[in-house]
Amino acid sequence: MPNISSFYIPEPDLIFANKQRFKDPRAGLYLYGPYGQYGDASYVNITTNAGIIGTSKSIGKVIDFFDFLHNKIPGSGENSIDFPGLGLDGKLRHDIHFDDQWEQTIDKVNFEECQNKPGRIDRTLYLINLINDKLESIHGVVPNPDIVFIAPPVEFLKLCIIPGQKGLKITLANKRFGSELTEDQKKGDYDFHDIIKVLGMQHKLPTQFILPTTLDLDRKLLQDPATRAWNLSVAVYYKTKGVPWKLAELEPDTCYAGISFYRECSAEGKQYMRAGVARVFLATGEALILKGDPFEWDNPGVQPHLNDEQAKALKLTASMKSGPW
Repeated sequence: MPNISSFYIPEPDLIFANKQRFKDPRAGLYLYGPYGQYGDASYVNITTNAGIIGTSKSIGKVIDFFDFLHNKIPGSGENSIDFPGLGLDGKLRHDIHFDDQWEQTIDKVNFEECQNKPGRIDRTLYLINLINDKLESIHGVVPNPDIVFIAPPVEFLKLCIIPGQKGLKITLANKRFGSELTEDQKKGDYDFHDIIKVLGMQHKLPTQFILPTTLDLDRKLLQDPATRAWNLSVAVYYKTKGVPWKLAELEPDTCYAGISFYRECSAEGKQYMRAGVARVFLATGEALILKGDPFEWDNPGVQPHLNDEQAKALKLTASMKSGPW
């Protein structure tokens, strides 16, 4: 019988504006406001310039949604906290600015072309390439927006989901855009949301995917409107170089890292496992994601792990990156 010991790790404090501390992230934001930007905590106003890809109707819904978020939204769940509202003069000191120069419209012709594709994978690849083209067009506008909201309509998403599934999540194995899928690739679980993030990175545009159901504040979902407002506004703030909060008591010149694993396809279509150092945190509040070397893993019933050489290589990569941050 192995001797197993256990110990309690207390919830860490989070640091907000003016170095105020609190354990709950939303309550801390509500009481003190966001930490600001990298470096010393201070009151910083951040305006996010945002683009949108969607139909004319879904673009309007995104703008209306964030316009509504300028209001205080009462929390309705047991653990829900009131959302204080967007605006530079509010508690969050954050606003989102839309401009039609950063809008790209998906029209009826696009829908019909997608609908006429013979299979679900073909329709999904069409939507991926369409969004990629729209991101490229937005990237060509100077200046670029800070973030692009991807808001395809329900009708488009239904063309691409697995028949009979609940929800609107699109699953696709392909990470090599513009190529045909092999039967081996179709067994993977890469999803549409991840691919959109990669496309945005290629065009140096952070993206935020929004489901049509999220924009309907009258619709009853697992998350109440205040929670949805918190989640989206904090995600946008973080993706546009704001720091909502940072962990307290982190030692200077020290990296705190968590390791995760994911699958990736090679150029030849072979699947590999890859380790990622996810969320390398520094005392400044900065974070980074690093990738390890690919390796084969043929034991699906066992949690992946690294051997000594792979772990050392990953540690060395993190050490090399930690200097000039």
